Amino acid sequence: MRHMRSRRILAMLLALSMIFGLLTTTAFAGEVDQNPSNVGESAANGTSEGGSGEGQSSGASEDESSKVTNKEDVPTEEETIPEEKKTTSDEEVDTQVGDGKTPVEETTYVAFIGEQGYASLDAAIQAAQDNDTIVVSAGEYTLSGSLTYTNKAFMIKAADGETVSFDMSAAVALHGVLLQIVFHSVIEEECSDFTLRDVTTGITNKLIYRHPHVFGSVHVDGTNDVLANWEKLKQKEKHQQTVADTLRAVPKAFPALMRSCKIQKRAARVGFDWDTAADTLPKVHEEADEVLDALKKGDAPAIAEEIGDLLFACVNAARKAGVDPELALAAATQKFTNRFIKMEELILSEGGCLSDMTLEQMDSYWDRIKK
Repeated sequence: MRHMRSRRILAMLLALSMIFGLLTTTAFAGEVDQNPSNVGESAANGTSEGGSGEGQSSGASEDESSKVTNKEDVPTEEETIPEEKKTTSDEEVDTQVGDGKTPVEETTYVAFIGEQGYASLDAAIQAAQDNDTIVVSAGEYTLSGSLTYTNKAFMIKAADGETVSFDMSAAVALHGVLLQIVFHSVIEEECSDFTLRDVTTGITNKLIYRHPHVFGSVHVDGTNDVLANWEKLKQKEKHQQTVADTLRAVPKAFPALMRSCKIQKRAARVGFDWDTAADTLPKVHEEADEVLDALKKGDAPAIAEEIGDLLFACVNAARKAGVDPELALAAATQKFTNRFIKMEELILSEGGCLSDMTLEQMDSYWDRIKK
């Protein structure tokens, strides 16, 4: 049973890969390399360029989904070896071609990381570290399967100066997300509840329903109209009759800062809001004073409540200023972490130790780091 389930999951993933490859390869290649005709022709034929023979349909589609293609003038390893250097000697072949990844002096390099040359762009990608820039010596280049499995961020700079950035770390993380969707769909299909087709059909119908300006005849004048229509359609879809219904619909499992911001936005739709970000600050000061009063009284429940009100008021200020409170707090936390690390490094470099210092002494180092 488990083996059968694994095979079905793999089959579904392969089918999705083939479909996505056929649907997206042409558009992606056209955007990056301005030469979509080759890819479109290959996708239509169901095989990769130069491929033939039985059993190539699945593999070809997978190749097409992972290529950014500018193929016409890309030299193969055989073409890059000067005619006088070609040999049948195993030893000489090794010194000329190597393993296809390690750069060798006799090979014409098509990609560079710093001063290090590589015989192929794939080899350069495999050797690249996070945030490296790969300079392509020719104006056209090819990316193949190695990109799919690269868990790193890098940039490719073409000979004409155009730069394309890639960050595959998110793609690697999404591997697991897609696996979970297919995995649970297979389990539900075994229980006769629903299938993967029901999942994809449902999201397709939702996208069409919530985008009448794209798939229908509704006219919009900008992003605000699109968002307003989206919310109205969502409320109708979820049978939300009142503003209170929309507030209750915000999941309690959301992070507190995110949930409070969403609640405030929904209340603001009916005008229950401050006019400007500056108008929110007196409320922040008021809540801070109430926290101080609760601290003086030593009332623990009141302290927790007033601190919550203070945080809520701060979220209001962030929202009206156009700042995501979750991201702002994350950035502030990282800034504190970086400064603390530098402070300790400075103290250690001068022969000190944090555990032996007073707060005043640490503050003096903290101020030095801030400068």
